[in-house]
Amino acid sequence: MRILCFHTKNVLLAVVLIILAGMTFQSCSKKSKGFSATEGLNYDDSQSLFYPLSTIYHHSEDSSTVIFHIESKDLLYSRPKGTGPFKAKIEVEFKLVAIDTKAIADSGVFQFEDVLSSNENKYVQNIFKVKNPIGLFDLQLHFKDVQRGFIYHQTIKSDKLSQFSSQNYLLYNKTKKLYYTQSATLPEDSIVVFSDRNREFSDIYVMHYTSEIKLPPAPFSSTEPELPILSESEVSVLKWTDSLVFHGYSGLFLLTADTTLQEGKSFFSVNKGFPRVRKQDQLFQPLRYLTTKAEYDNFTKTKYSKEKVDQFWLESSGDKTKAKDLISIYYSRVQEANKYFSTYTEGWRTDRGMIHLIFGHPSRITKTDDGEIWVYGEDNSIASLQFRFVKTFSPWSDNVYLLNRDPLFRSHWERMVSSWRSGRIYHY
Repeated sequence: MRILCFHTKNVLLAVVLIILAGMTFQSCSKKSKGFSATEGLNYDDSQSLFYPLSTIYHHSEDSSTVIFHIESKDLLYSRPKGTGPFKAKIEVEFKLVAIDTKAIADSGVFQFEDVLSSNENKYVQNIFKVKNPIGLFDLQLHFKDVQRGFIYHQTIKSDKLSQFSSQNYLLYNKTKKLYYTQSATLPEDSIVVFSDRNREFSDIYVMHYTSEIKLPPAPFSSTEPELPILSESEVSVLKWTDSLVFHGYSGLFLLTADTTLQEGKSFFSVNKGFPRVRKQDQLFQPLRYLTTKAEYDNFTKTKYSKEKVDQFWLESSGDKTKAKDLISIYYSRVQEANKYFSTYTEGWRTDRGMIHLIFGHPSRITKTDDGEIWVYGEDNSIASLQFRFVKTFSPWSDNVYLLNRDPLFRSHWERMVSSWRSGRIYHY
């Protein structure tokens, strides 16, 4: 067995654990105000009811496997009869619809229960198969926490035209006995790769992107974000009997059966605790959106920059209490961005993540066939602000949305940055 091993050091930051532990995923019973979206999601964990993570894996020419998981803390566990173990009940309804003809290829509904074994949060995972012929389909998923009545709708684009695309690969965590529904992995994971439709190839190539992934340009910039280029990768060969083993190494990887194609399964290894903010560098790096280049360079000059980060927030707020509030809000947005917008890099480093950190939760999000529209402020108001993100193809991720940049955004951006640096959080 050929094992790929990488090593690095982890540095825990106690202040982040203290601040964010009581903040992460607060009450699930809140209702979102003034919000509407086709997906029923506004990327606000304090407002979200529950958020299943899903993926589809094409294991044969005529059917596919759907994998999803839900965090147990987002479910209501109870004893229906007053005795016995605490249980949660989840209902899943699915419909696979052809994009061109709107014909239904498969549909169904089922329920399952999960028994609460401890107070520790866990992933509740389930798998089911759908009849999925070759073609392009919308997989419509409707999840329901039966005991709360909370509902979440999601649509996955099922693309079965190519056998090399990301949906033809599935990653499995041997240690945690968990299938991955997102690209990000955790350190010290032993990952098994499945790709039934590519078993005819004796080798799978592991491409490691080693160049620095830069932060996105400002929303008023005339330049676009730089996307990773396959030609800059280092290539290793993985036999079908091999596993991948990661030990805290941060990097971007692509699994592919054919290096000449711009297709494959991407994932990146991230710090333990992701998407939460736990390490020292995770504190000061997101401040780049708020600082000048000279200020940010000053952060990076010293090994231990926590004191400078604290100083930044204290100087911005002028008060310890206000500083704690700013820290709580800003880094909760970092966590949300990591959870919802991660692609070939952490979510806060993407276009949507950048806008999310600085402007906060939109008043309304509309998902379109080619992207998302975020609106801040009242509809049809001259004072409202609108950002349009276009879904963009990338071999590294199917979650890439690029902002339509506009010079007119400059005044709005500068107002928001100035507000943060004055210890205030501006709301449209």
